[in-house]
Amino acid sequence: MGCKNEEMGSQDRGFIVKRKIYISGPMTGIAGMNFPLFNKVEADLSEQGWDVVNPAKINPDVNADWLDCIAEDIKHMRGCTDIFFLPGYGESDGANIEHIVARRYKMNFHFYDQYYHE
Repeated sequence: MGCKNEEMGSQDRGFIVKRKIYISGPMTGIAGMNFPLFNKVEADLSEQGWDVVNPAKINPDVNADWLDCIAEDIKHMRGCTDIFFLPGYGESDGANIEHIVARRYKMNFHFYDQYYHE
């Protein structure tokens, strides 16, 4: 996987900010809530130096209320600089909401197909 985190910094102010990425993708209706793929991508991104926000870790209860989960996920998107979309995100209500939030926060977009060729 080649989604390397290049730290952003400002030489005139003398600080460096580590980029933070949120994983977005379908869960509802997928075996195991798609947690194995979320966790695999989290591990790969972490290995590349990213600070990763994984909604599978935010809401690990597969029986939790959908609205409670998406509300909590959106809270965790604050402060993220980037978003990584898993396959099938376009058919997911939650991922579509996260897409809107990411646009609003002006996050950088990354897509699974850019980095994984299976």
